[in-house]
Amino acid sequence: TKNREEHLKKLILPSLKKGITVISDRYYFSTFAFGGASGVDIEYLISKNKKFLHPDITFILDVNPKTAISRIEKRRKPKEFFEKLSRLVGTRKFYQTFSKRFKNVYIINGEKSIDEVFKQIKRRLEK
Repeated sequence: TKNREEHLKKLILPSLKKGITVISDRYYFSTFAFGGASGVDIEYLISKNKKFLHPDITFILDVNPKTAISRIEKRRKPKEFFEKLSRLVGTRKFYQTFSKRFKNVYIINGEKSIDEVFKQIKRRLEK
């Protein structure tokens, strides 16, 4: 959260004040999903992150954990701590609940082609 706080103060807020659209990956919803899947109380995580700016809109690109692992392996970079099948199964369950719990959170089928994923996001943004 200290990194997120610094990122918010030094990049996100100044950019928004200038009228610049900010697009981020893995904002605080990642904390909720990965923390919750690791056994941390989700309500605790939400309360600790209330000070952070809530995104105007969030897209969760949902893929089967096996698909995610396959894509990660194709990157040919070392896997991060949470990039294991068992962890991805747990985090996916949390991510899938966020569209019901939080405003303007949309689940996008990430199993589709890049063009189709783009179209799904674009359609949602145009509404």
